[in-house]
Amino acid sequence: MATTYKQKKIIWSIIKMTGLVIIPVILFLLPADYFDYGKPRICIYSQVTGQECMGCGMTRACMHFIHFDFKTAFYYNPMVYLIMPIIIFLWSFAFYNEYKFLRRAVQ
Repeated sequence: MATTYKQKKIIWSIIKMTGLVIIPVILFLLPADYFDYGKPRICIYSQVTGQECMGCGMTRACMHFIHFDFKTAFYYNPMVYLIMPIIIFLWSFAFYNEYKFLRRAVQ
């Protein structure tokens, strides 16, 4: 049975929605300090200049933020209070768009 273009788009949309739900759940289930230790920095800017860029520590800060450890999140990168609401908004917007598409496609 050959799948049509519309069916492929529906399947792909379901996969994207599943990812948009599963990724935050996995990040929340991981310990808050999961990214705190391990590999050295790979930031080219900090390696060349010896100074931290505005994005250094953002992954660790976001992990602590989603675990409600705001003090540690601020320690790793104070811009987390600006970036996380933007990430949450964009993530929600992407989920809503996929939901709208599926709703229209199924009808």
